[in-house]
Amino acid sequence: MRFNLFFLFLFLFLSATSSFAQKQKFELKGTIDPELLEGKKLYFSRVKMYGASKPDVMTVSVAGGKFLVKGEIEEPEQAVLSFNKEAKADSSALSFLIDKGTLSVAIGDKLPSAKVVGSKADLDFKAYLKKQSSDTNEFNELYLQLMEQAKKGASRDSLQLVFQNAYEIYKKEIQNIRLDFIKSNPTAFISVLLLPEVAEYSQDYKMVDALFNQLSADVRKTPSAKIIHERFSKDRQLAVGSVAPEFSQADVDGKLVKLTDFRGKYVLVDFWASWCGPCRQDNPNIVRVYNQYKEKNFTVLGVSLDRAEGKAAWLKAIKDDNLTWPQVSDLNFWKNEVALLYNVTSIPQNFLLDPQGKIIAKNLRGEQLENALSEILK
Repeated sequence: MRFNLFFLFLFLFLSATSSFAQKQKFELKGTIDPELLEGKKLYFSRVKMYGASKPDVMTVSVAGGKFLVKGEIEEPEQAVLSFNKEAKADSSALSFLIDKGTLSVAIGDKLPSAKVVGSKADLDFKAYLKKQSSDTNEFNELYLQLMEQAKKGASRDSLQLVFQNAYEIYKKEIQNIRLDFIKSNPTAFISVLLLPEVAEYSQDYKMVDALFNQLSADVRKTPSAKIIHERFSKDRQLAVGSVAPEFSQADVDGKLVKLTDFRGKYVLVDFWASWCGPCRQDNPNIVRVYNQYKEKNFTVLGVSLDRAEGKAAWLKAIKDDNLTWPQVSDLNFWKNEVALLYNVTSIPQNFLLDPQGKIIAKNLRGEQLENALSEILK
């Protein structure tokens, strides 16, 4: 699922409060079954929610089945205990949010099933996950069923329609869960991390402002809130009703293509990549809509986040998926200049522009895209 970074609040207030974020000490006291540790080393990693490119990893010293990890944090961070020296947050590791104060963990026969005690941030995060687990599990089960039907030869178009309708319902349900959690948990660090998702789905910045102002002062002045604001200030310029930023990038033949080349037409700026499964699944729908409306003042401009070494895969995907509209890329992966300009942190993602270059809709999928164009171009 996508996890894009959005947030909004008053810059002057942030400037005044963020400077007060101070480092606080934490201790993680743990025990581990010696048989589980036999022949292995225990590693600990921690990484800020925003602003860090990779986690800090350390080898944990264990004596007599006991260990102690100390440090300082400005805000809760993602932490991992693992037997892998890279200490990645995978199914073989114990992942949690580390918080200030004294925490404890007792590791028995399985590392991932151990429970961390003493972290308010981790408790809040687990509480949120529990609230949305039922809807997520139900949606995932449907997805697996559709995949199985596809393997048995069922119509991909009909399956895509079922999937898209279910996905829209799922997103709405999760949005309601986010809103309820934020309103009910103003002191929870996870609440500020959920606000970007609320903003992306709703595009209602006044509501996001109101939700932010209801959060506790400690949450509002965290470093992550500052970083989210800096990124969100750019995204606010990409709101529905704003003129899309101009850009130019090379197409598959190296010819420079400019966004203004498409003035006078409705344009779907579609961010995707050959390696992106959800993007490839959505391509048939875009092809169908493009063929339906290409003679009615509508076109698509694809922006790929493929890598330089993946150019052949990009070109093959264009051919295999029958993407006959213009395609551009600087083959710079997530650092694609257009993606950075449009604050794209997950794909698939798209922007629908009117003939004057104004953004009139965002992230239209399946039936949504078709319905929007049907209404606009009727």
